[in-house]
Order: sequence, then structure tokens, then C-alpha cells
Amino acid sequence: MADIYVNDAFSVSHRKHASIYKVLLGGGTAFTFLKALGIAVGKSPVENEYLSWVTNALSRYSDKILLPEDHIAFDLLVEDKSRHFSPLGFTTSVVDHIPNEMTGI
Repeated sequence: MADIYVNDAFSVSHRKHASIYKVLLGGGTAFTFLKALGIAVGKSPVENEYLSWVTNALSRYSDKILLPEDHIAFDLLVEDKSRHFSPLGFTTSVVDHIPNEMTGI
């Protein structure tokens, strides 16, 4: 998946930590991968320009990529002056997918 890999965590490289041993994706990055798999992500952030790359990565490395199976989602986000979004409104736990009107975090 890369031409060069720099391991700056030599002291833990022999351990089975998630960041070293498995490709564990969460947060905003996971939504692009979930969308590529056809899982509904609602209004969650997705990097559409990387969907073809992600689809290719999933087809080649699906046994090594771990994605979230459940999510916390909000139905309303409020943007402040610094373009940060804060949840406001109904909060729910969602299993398998995020409804169209909701945003995952």
C-alpha cells in the first residue's frame, strides 16, 4: 500500500498493538471506507475523491482492515465561527448504518 514505510515506534513494533499489528480505522476516515462497502453513512463526512482508491484497498486488504460496526450519530450539528461542529439535538446509537438525516461522529 506504500512505497516507503517509516516505523517511528520501534519499541512497540514487536507487540500486537492495534496501530502496529492491524489496520484499525475509525473516526472520519471510516465513513469513506463504509460508504465504499455500500453501508449508509447519512450526512457523515466522506472523501468521495478517494472512493475508488478505498474500494481497491478493500478488495486487496479486506482481511487486514477493521472498521467500526456500530456508531454514535446526531441528527443536528451546529457550526461555530471557527467551523467546528457541535452536536445539538437527539443522540442515538445506531447499528449497521447511519440514517440519511443523521451524522456520525
